[in-house]
Amino acid sequence: MRRALFIFFTLVLGLFLNACTTAGDPLFPEKDVLVLPEVVEGQLIDYATQVQPIFDASCSLCHGASGGLDLSSYEGLMAGGVSGDSVIPCNGEGSYLYEKVIGDPPSMPLGGTPLSDSELEVIQLWIDQGAHEVPTEGSCE
Repeated sequence: MRRALFIFFTLVLGLFLNACTTAGDPLFPEKDVLVLPEVVEGQLIDYATQVQPIFDASCSLCHGASGGLDLSSYEGLMAGGVSGDSVIPCNGEGSYLYEKVIGDPPSMPLGGTPLSDSELEVIQLWIDQGAHEVPTEGSCE
């Protein structure tokens, strides 16, 4: 009898815990699986195809038309936000935007899934290469 009760309560607990997720909760939207083109050493990062998709998938929900910084477009990003400039071209590690997503734990995206290592690499390389809208070679040398 004890064993049957144990199994019953274990199943009930399992069902309860399974129901306690953020899946489907509008306050915690699931992050789309983002497939980025592979970064090859020496390759110039393209804002439109490699950086903006990261912002669209992870940031623009809050930082679109509100949130103190507009990450829905290149112009919005480069205009900065209430905290000042978000990007210092040629200085990824010194850029406010990068500091917010790289922390341990990262402070952005707030309440969301942290950016992957490959997403962080793309953002840092793009800033280190000059943070241009169109890839431009040699602007940080």
